[in-house]
Amino acid sequence: MAPGFDLAVVGIGNMGVSVLGAFLAKGRRCMAIDIDPRKVETVAKGRSVVPEEGADGVFAEGLASGRLAATTDLSQASDATCVFIGVQTPADGDRCDYSVLRQVLADLAACAPRGQALVIGSTVFPGAIREHLLPELTGRPDLYLVYEPVFLRAGHGIADYLRPGKFIFGLRDPQHVPPAVPATFGAVVEAEPRYVTWEEAEWAKMVHNAWMGVKVCFANELDALCRSYGADTERVLRLAFEENERGRLLTLSHMMPGPPYSGPCLPKDATILGGILEDRAAPWMRQASVLEALRRSNEQFVDFLVEDWLAKGRAAGRPLGIVGASFRPDFNEMRCSLALPFIRRARAEGLPVLAYDPSFEGIAWDDYLLACRGDKELEDLFEVVRNPLEEVWGSCAVVLLNRALDAGEWLRLKDLNRPEIIDLYGNGLAP
Repeated sequence: MAPGFDLAVVGIGNMGVSVLGAFLAKGRRCMAIDIDPRKVETVAKGRSVVPEEGADGVFAEGLASGRLAATTDLSQASDATCVFIGVQTPADGDRCDYSVLRQVLADLAACAPRGQALVIGSTVFPGAIREHLLPELTGRPDLYLVYEPVFLRAGHGIADYLRPGKFIFGLRDPQHVPPAVPATFGAVVEAEPRYVTWEEAEWAKMVHNAWMGVKVCFANELDALCRSYGADTERVLRLAFEENERGRLLTLSHMMPGPPYSGPCLPKDATILGGILEDRAAPWMRQASVLEALRRSNEQFVDFLVEDWLAKGRAAGRPLGIVGASFRPDFNEMRCSLALPFIRRARAEGLPVLAYDPSFEGIAWDDYLLACRGDKELEDLFEVVRNPLEEVWGSCAVVLLNRALDAGEWLRLKDLNRPEIIDLYGNGLAP
C-alpha cells in the first residue's frame, strides 16, 4: 500500500516550519510531528508556530485540502515516504547534545517501514552521523540514514528551501542513492542535488557557517580601520567585491587548499596592514584580530613546511630539492617566491639545495640577470635554480613540489626513483 504522506517532519521549529511549508507550497502531502502539543494544535488549525513569510497561507491551504496533518505520535511517521528530522541539538560546551535526536532515531527504527529514508536536518558536528547517530539504527540495515545540511534565513526559510544556493545530501555511499530521496525532495526543491558522503556534507555545513563568521568579523574590523581614515566602508567594500564576469574574488579560485600565499603583493600588503593595525586598531581588536590572524597563519604555515622539509633532508644526509622556484608557474618572477624561505634556511644551515624551474633550467647568465630584475639575493642563486629536473629528482632526499608538473615533466621522471615528496600543488602525491 502506498504511503499516505510524501513527508513527515519531526520537530516543528524554525527549520521544520520552513521544510513543511516548502512541501505544502508544492502541493505535497505532509505530516507534522512534535512532542509539544501546543505546536501540534497550532499547526492543526492551519497556522505556523513561528513567524515565517508565507507559512500561514500554505498551512491553511494544506489543511483545507486535506494535505496537512499534525500529531504528537511519532509512530505516525511510518505512513510517510521520507522523514525529515529537525529536532534541536543544543550546544553543550563545544559539543552538541544529541540525546533527543538519538531517541527520535531509536523510536523511528522501531516503527519505520522497510526502505524508509530518515533525513536529518538538525545541526550536527563533523563525525556525528557515523559515530553518534548511526548506532541507533543497529538492526535496521534496510533504513537509509541521510544528512541534509540546510541553509535558511530565519523568517524566509520557505523561499530559501525551495530555491537554495546549495542542495546537498550526505549518504553512507553516494553511489547508491535511496530512490525515495530524489523522488520526494526533487519534486519540491528547485535545484540539482549533490550526493556526497556523510562527512563531506557535515563539513560543508561547518565550512559554510565558519566562512560566514569570517566575513562578518572581516567586515567589522575593516569598518573600524576605514573610518579611522575617513573612508566610507560600504563604498570601499563594494569597490573591492563588486565584480564583472572576469572577477576572481567571489569565485572558488582562491578557495581551494594549496600552498601558502606568496608573491610581490599579498605578503607585502599583509605586512603593511599589520602596521596599520598596530597604529589604528580599535580596542576590541587588539587581543584578537582576524586580519592579523591571516598573516600569522600564513607565516606559521610556511615555517611548518620549511621545518618539515629541512628535517627530512637532515635525516637523509642528502641535498634538499625544490621543483618550482618562481612566484607562480610559467612566470619567471622569483622575488617573494615561496621557494625563497626554503632556500634561505637551507643555505643558512649549510645544507645543499637544488632547484628546478622551467623558466631557469639551463638559463644563460645574461638572461638570468634580466629575470632577477636587479635583486642581488636572487643573482646569488644562479647555480641553485638552473638545475635539470632529473638532477633535482634523482639527487635529493626530499623534494618540495611548488608547482604542478605537466605531462612532459612526468614523462622525464618515469624511470627515476621517487624521492620523498612535499606536494603543495595537488600533483596526486601524498606529502
